[in-house]
Amino acid sequence: MPGCAADYTRSSHVDQDTSARPGLSAGGLLSKAKLCGSISAVLGAKFPRSLAEERSDLMRVVTNEAHISRNRRIAHILFFVSLAGMAAGFFYTWTADPATSTQISCFLLPALLFMTLISVRMANTWIREPRPERVLEESLKGVGRRYTLFQYLLPAPHVLIGPEGVFTITPMWHERRYRVSGKKWSGDRGLFARLTGYMRQDLLGNPFNEAMLHAQEMQKLVNKLAPDAGIEVQPLVVFTSPKVTLEIDNPVIPVLYANPKKKPSLRDYLRDLKGQERPTLTEEHLDEIDRMYGLVTRQELEAAMGGAAVPVEEDDSDDEE
Repeated sequence: MPGCAADYTRSSHVDQDTSARPGLSAGGLLSKAKLCGSISAVLGAKFPRSLAEERSDLMRVVTNEAHISRNRRIAHILFFVSLAGMAAGFFYTWTADPATSTQISCFLLPALLFMTLISVRMANTWIREPRPERVLEESLKGVGRRYTLFQYLLPAPHVLIGPEGVFTITPMWHERRYRVSGKKWSGDRGLFARLTGYMRQDLLGNPFNEAMLHAQEMQKLVNKLAPDAGIEVQPLVVFTSPKVTLEIDNPVIPVLYANPKKKPSLRDYLRDLKGQERPTLTEEHLDEIDRMYGLVTRQELEAAMGGAAVPVEEDDSDDEE
């Protein structure tokens, strides 16, 4: 069934949540029937031309949708529970016996405030638009079939695997003007701005710390899969908001725009690396990742198609905008 093959190589959305880690099997996250049905819908909506015409432009995308939905639900619940608790706490403070209410408020209100801050942070991560997983998928459109993008499944939230190596992408949703020079960031200035930013949980901080952590976590999996291959995971920081403005001066980690119309962009960065192939994970390593996390493997897909091999074409032509 050609439609099934095409959808798998482009976009696989995990429909069950998993906390699986290397060495553990998530087990049956994608059924072939569900996969084929969702793919045909995607092809009909987004790829009106024939599969042969589109095949060289398709990138495989694996997104753990259940993980996203769960965290969105938790963010909503935390936010409304903390707000209701704060309101109830203030009402109790004003109406109850002062001696008793003061003692309880000293413990209850700070805890509710802390819960509110956590819910705001989770809302920024899991509810705020534009969604990073969609922005990254859009920004990487056209890079070719030799790339695979894993989102919220591997040890790092966003992992891009291609002929130029293994990359962890740390998305930043912030919208203001920032400057980075070397390893130093600036932009969160002024006491009042920092205070309000803390309440909104939108202070930028230093994205390099998070990016390095993601790369280190992914490096552990890479070392397990290919211990002697000499593969070094490369961290990237990518700003997803179209409103952000960056002043970039020789950063220690590449800082990029997701928007391909801004420079430097993630797509342009990968194009500049084209031809500089570095040690990377092979198709056999990707098969092992599929088995680890219970995804549909190439072998299972070939069996479902009656033994027809799933083609992987080389993409040596320049990408179109």
